[in-house]
Amino acid sequence: MDVTEDDKSFSISAELPGIKKEDIKIHVDGHLLTISAERKEKKVEEDKEKHYHYSERRYGKIQRSIELPTTVDVDSPKTSFEDGVLHLEFIKKVDEKKRKVIKIT
Repeated sequence: MDVTEDDKSFSISAELPGIKKEDIKIHVDGHLLTISAERKEKKVEEDKEKHYHYSERRYGKIQRSIELPTTVDVDSPKTSFEDGVLHLEFIKKVDEKKRKVIKIT
């Protein structure tokens, strides 16, 4: 998982090889982001003449949670899933406490 930040956004990229888009779930609870997914094992009829020497594919559920900064808008992330990589981008909120110029009238 890669987490990056610039002046305008906070971004996350997570590699999820072999996982289908519909098997990925993204939840935000407050500022806690949780990404969970499941790689389901394909049921293949057993070939009695074929014996595995190795089977190193991993199946099952995965989950990762990270705390998002309070400066991001958690209500409208941009999301995409291409070539087994999930991308999330959270836009930073405008800082309401920035210095303002007040005109004298």
